[in-house]
Amino acid sequence: MAEQQSGPRPRIAMQRGDAIFLATFLLLSAVGFLVPALREERFAGVALFGWWMAGLMVLVPLVAVVRSLRERRPRPDGEDEA
Repeated sequence: MAEQQSGPRPRIAMQRGDAIFLATFLLLSAVGFLVPALREERFAGVALFGWWMAGLMVLVPLVAVVRSLRERRPRPDGEDEA
């Protein structure tokens, strides 16, 4: 049987902006589940919780795509990174 390495596992590098984006998304999701008023109040026949989650489902991927496109800038020497 193969020996398992004992020791710290290598950490996955994450850019600071990505970490802030992920933490913000998790915080906004938690707010949606922890605030009872979002389930009770209604707007246009739908609970605010539904509007909150629908907004996150649209906003989070949109922000992720925009962040991805902004990070993909051409290099000064004219070659694209692969």
